[in-house]
Amino acid sequence: MFAVVALSLCATMQMHAQQFSISGKFPGLKNGAAVELEVESHGNTMSLARTKVVNGAFKLVGQVKSPTVARVRINDKAVYAHDEEPRDRMVNLVVENVPIVIEVAAFDSIPSDNDQERPTAELEKNVHVKGGPEQVNFQIWRDIVRQAEIAAWYSEQAWLVDAYDNPKKGGESAAENNLKAVALKDKDELKRLNRNFIEAHPYAAIALKLQQEGMTEVFVNTREELQELIERFKNNADREGYVRFKNFVQSLMKYAKGTAVVDFDVSEADGKKSTLKNFLSDSKYNVVDFWASWCGPCRVAIPGIKALYAKWKDKINVVSISLDRNAADWHKAMKEEGMPWKQLLVSPMAMRTLKDDYRVLGIPELLVVTPDGKIIYATGDPDDAHNFIEKMCAEGNK
Repeated sequence: MFAVVALSLCATMQMHAQQFSISGKFPGLKNGAAVELEVESHGNTMSLARTKVVNGAFKLVGQVKSPTVARVRINDKAVYAHDEEPRDRMVNLVVENVPIVIEVAAFDSIPSDNDQERPTAELEKNVHVKGGPEQVNFQIWRDIVRQAEIAAWYSEQAWLVDAYDNPKKGGESAAENNLKAVALKDKDELKRLNRNFIEAHPYAAIALKLQQEGMTEVFVNTREELQELIERFKNNADREGYVRFKNFVQSLMKYAKGTAVVDFDVSEADGKKSTLKNFLSDSKYNVVDFWASWCGPCRVAIPGIKALYAKWKDKINVVSISLDRNAADWHKAMKEEGMPWKQLLVSPMAMRTLKDDYRVLGIPELLVVTPDGKIIYATGDPDDAHNFIEKMCAEGNK
């Protein structure tokens, strides 16, 4: 009997030892307000634990199979009016099966879920999270990138305010170009710091998440590079996350850099039916621009493509492919934009090919195709495409 009780007691103690507890007690917490631990994966949000504020404090209890990057969402009150929007506060952290304590001077010092006036990084320095080893790695990363993240947020806001609140005729002004250049420079610096952290800490749970979140484009890595990524993170602390990451990377093999172009049906401006491959050059690099008349960002990017074409037309062949459903809208936009390169309209039957074989899930989307028909670059960011093509042509000119 004693042995049975002892075994039961040991099992109970072991279970509790393998749980996490996340606690917080600070001014401003409202009794009855909901507190939830959330984790995001592939765009979906999953709840790991829920509780409510009691006597000005909360405690979330649960279990994770491995260290997990997550966030604690705290409501600002217990009950909301029918038309009232919650003003949640968010604490990002890494959950491990250890006691975790959130320390902050006051509830209002925690970053808000929808703050449009300040970057999250500016307020999160007020929050201190005491946890396990992976929380330490998380904090090292935040300390490295915080100032760069703040700078990137403010420079982007300055550029967007100038671009959209002060519209210009005839293209971007010199002032807007300068603001844009600063914003892109700050963005690149933030990317560099994140990349350096990932390379130096492949075992850290946050590094795995950063790597996957950064892999938004296809046709960027070769099959060998994708396989190397799988190997690089095989000892990552987030074992569950690594399984998902491995599956994700394997799914990108279909879209590896160097994959051959898949042909599909198109129509020319005069209505003549053809296929994409008939318009790809075998002596120049091909820039394929997926766009539509109704796509504002697509049309904003056209002057930049015109500049590239004017400068490098002896090295690049540009082909624009519209996703318009209404041919009249397409013709009207072509006339307005005056693009001096081949214009094509995708066949409705080819839309599945764009999604399945090119992973065109939105526009603008630009591809770079070699003279022998291999895709070596794809992006939904016209500025990134511009920089890649400019560098490619300049290096080929040496």
